[in-house]
Amino acid sequence: MPNPTRIIYLFRHGEVDHRYKKRFRGVIDCELSPEGERMSQVNAEFLIREKIDRVITTGLRRADRVGQLVAKAGIPHELHQGFREAQFGKWEGMSWEEVRVQYPEEARRYHEEFRTLRFPNGESVHEIEARVLAAWKSILATEFSKIAIVGHSTTNYCLMSHLRGKIFAEIGLQTIGSFHEIANEGDTTRILRENVTLY
Repeated sequence: MPNPTRIIYLFRHGEVDHRYKKRFRGVIDCELSPEGERMSQVNAEFLIREKIDRVITTGLRRADRVGQLVAKAGIPHELHQGFREAQFGKWEGMSWEEVRVQYPEEARRYHEEFRTLRFPNGESVHEIEARVLAAWKSILATEFSKIAIVGHSTTNYCLMSHLRGKIFAEIGLQTIGSFHEIANEGDTTRILRENVTLY
């Protein structure tokens, strides 16, 4: 008997408060901007219409907001820190220009050798990939028809890189507030749509 098709909506959280825009936010628990709040509301309304089984977020406010809104409709909201954003260490709160000046070698590797990078006093990309893929495997081992995961740019990139078999330069970061639609059938996973925006 063939495996039923299951759908996963992989979201990136909405726009953050202006104090944190264009900065490495990592595990800084920053607030959403008014536009980010609107994105979260629109995305939550979509998930409620889709009658998802549950929504999984990361314990950081910018991702959790969608889960909180969906939970008001009676849909379970779960936290899974395996999908939490990377710990950028000394880069946390810094702009890209500040990183390039203070950490030129790591900045070069971020673009040219991303998978070999360890963020100064933070996680390595291999560590991030390992925990994200372990979290993904644990989710696929559960029963569901449709679920949503609301994550972050780096961790979502690591998952999509694995699913697509492509490197950072070929994928880039997910559009803020958008989702990728992923189908799973047993051991087979397909990307149906990418960077879908509803706002």
